Amino acid sequence: MPNPPSTPFSNTHQHRQGNNTGPSPKDGPRHYGFLLPPSFSVLDVFGPLEIFQALSRQTYLELSLLGRTLDPVSTKPFNPATNKFNSSFFPTVPPTHSYADNPPIDVLVIPGGAAARNPDLKPEIEYIKKVFPQLKYLVTICTGAGIAAQSGVLDGHRATTNKAAWNTIMPMGPNVKW
Repeated sequence: MPNPPSTPFSNTHQHRQGNNTGPSPKDGPRHYGFLLPPSFSVLDVFGPLEIFQALSRQTYLELSLLGRTLDPVSTKPFNPATNKFNSSFFPTVPPTHSYADNPPIDVLVIPGGAAARNPDLKPEIEYIKKVFPQLKYLVTICTGAGIAAQSGVLDGHRATTNKAAWNTIMPMGPNVKW
């Protein structure tokens, strides 16, 4: 969802990025942040990363993987009932930045999966509230819309989510135009 107009990229932004041989930063967003809430869906992060990685071969892009701390974030479901076979097939991903680091991102991508149903999302919700005013774009993947909705940044805006999770996600944002 586009954010209201903000200041354009400046040459200082380009210098902060270091050596960049791609098009000028004014051509589009360059710094993408991916939220890594506990129990996030692997596909919701690594599917889009594959596309942006391909794009980064044609233009300069920066990536920030954002977690509560710099400790690896597990994709294991927070609810043991959703792992009835006690499987261990849940990778962990090390963040490049913590929420406190607050890197200057242009686009925030919020994944879903079991993360959207996690009752302990306060750090993610606070981070979204804090960073939203500086964003060029906010992108939610699947039920990640529920996480964004809980932060209030979708209030009054049109949004959608996975239809199989519709009845679970809609109450997370009663002021969202679902």
